[in-house]
Amino acid sequence: MADFDAPVFKVLANNDTGAASGHQGGLVVPKALEQYFPRLTGETSAETPTLDANVTLELWVGPQRLAIVQSRYQFQTWGGERSPERRLTGGFSDWRNKAKGGDVAIFKRSLDDEYYYQLTLIRSEELTEELAHAIAGRKFGVLHPDQAPTANEEIDEAENQLLTSERPQPLFVEREQRDTSARRPVRSYAFRGAVIKAYGGFCSVTGEAIFSPSGASSCDAAHIIPVEAGGADVLGNGICLRKDLHWAFDNGLWTVSRERKVLVSSKLDQERNKLLTKLANSSLLLPKSKTWHPVDEALSWHNENRFLR
Repeated sequence: MADFDAPVFKVLANNDTGAASGHQGGLVVPKALEQYFPRLTGETSAETPTLDANVTLELWVGPQRLAIVQSRYQFQTWGGERSPERRLTGGFSDWRNKAKGGDVAIFKRSLDDEYYYQLTLIRSEELTEELAHAIAGRKFGVLHPDQAPTANEEIDEAENQLLTSERPQPLFVEREQRDTSARRPVRSYAFRGAVIKAYGGFCSVTGEAIFSPSGASSCDAAHIIPVEAGGADVLGNGICLRKDLHWAFDNGLWTVSRERKVLVSSKLDQERNKLLTKLANSSLLLPKSKTWHPVDEALSWHNENRFLR
C-alpha cells in the first residue's frame, strides 16, 4: 500500500462534476494548489497551448475504493482566448458523475511517485464535524494548515542539494529519525528526482527508458539498501532501474558486484528468466559524476542481505 503526503482539498464547483456542460470535462486545480501537483516543463504558445503530464489516480468515494485510472494533469492556456487554468482531465468520469457541487475532493500525493495521487470524494451531506472544522469555510487549500504537504520548491531545493553535495552522505538513517522526521516526504521526492536526473532518466542496466511529452521517465529510483532496512535517501544508495529490474533487484534476483557488474542469482530457472539472465556480467551505465555513483558499502549490503545465492 502506498504512503501518501499530507492532504489538500477543494470544494467542488458544478463544472468539476459530471454536470459540466459542453467540453468542460475535468476538475479545475486552483493556482494556489499547483505547488502540490506535478511540475510541468516547457513553454506554451499558439501552436502548443497546453502542457500536461500523465498521472495515476487512485479513486475513492468516501471509504470505498472505486478504481485506479490513468489521467492527465494539464496547464491549458486556451490560445489566449480564455484565462489559463490547471485541471485534471480524462479517465475518471465515473468519479465525477458521483459528485455534485459542494462536495469535497481530497488529494494526496504518493511519497514514492509524484505522479500518483489518491483522490477521495466526500459528499457534502457526509462531512464529519472534524472535516468541516478543518475546511472552515474555505474553498480550497491545505486541509490541515499545521501539516502542510511538500511543495515543489522544497523538492527542487532538496534535489539540488543531493546533486551538488561533494561530501559522502550517511547510508543509514536511525529508525526514530526516519519515522518521525517532518522532512521525510521532501527526502523521498528529492531522492527519486535526483537519481532520475543523475542517470538522465535511463536504466543503469539496459540504457532503456520511455519518456512522456513532459519529460517524465518510466524508470524508477531504486534504493540499494531499502528504506525499511534503514537505507537513506542519498545518491550513493540509489540506482536508476527499469520497473521490472527494480522489482527483481528488491527481491534479490540479481545484484551488483564491487566491479559494477550485474550478478544474476543461480537459483533462477534459466529458461523462464532469459530476460534477466542475458544481462549477467554486463556493466552498469553510471552517471558522469563519480559523486553520484552507488557506493561500495551499499552494494556490499545488498549482496550480503538481499541477493539469493
